[in-house]
Amino acid sequence: MPGGGRCRGANTPSAATTTRWASSTPTASPPRAGCTAEGWLHEQANRKVVREGERERSTLVNETGVNDYRRITGFNFRSGHVYWDNTSDYWRRIRAEWGRRIAEGQGVRLNYPVDGMKMIMNMYIQSQQANNGVAIGDADIRELFDPWVSAP
Repeated sequence: MPGGGRCRGANTPSAATTTRWASSTPTASPPRAGCTAEGWLHEQANRKVVREGERERSTLVNETGVNDYRRITGFNFRSGHVYWDNTSDYWRRIRAEWGRRIAEGQGVRLNYPVDGMKMIMNMYIQSQQANNGVAIGDADIRELFDPWVSAP
């Protein structure tokens, strides 16, 4: 937030979001966030690039967007809290595996089509198993990544 402050009611489970995107405005400015009377806004300007090593070869798309977060009432978030309680360790280990592979290989190469749905769907199947109490080992997570993620 500007000035390092926090918006009242922002970044809570009871904040709803809507996103508006336009993919034509080239920009390299950093994300910006600001408070509103209802919550907060997060403006983004991202470039998706093709790299060769450390060199940018080309820009695939310039993406700009605004996420609008507003506090809502009257919604029961219990199922989300239960899901997070049941799967937070799984998702922590998924983040750790990404971090390990990025550090080990000084980046990663994604070995799947742009949509990446096969890896994502397998990850969500594992997360649902964790949600149902099935133990997902670190080896299971590594096996999930192996076909889809390698060093650059």
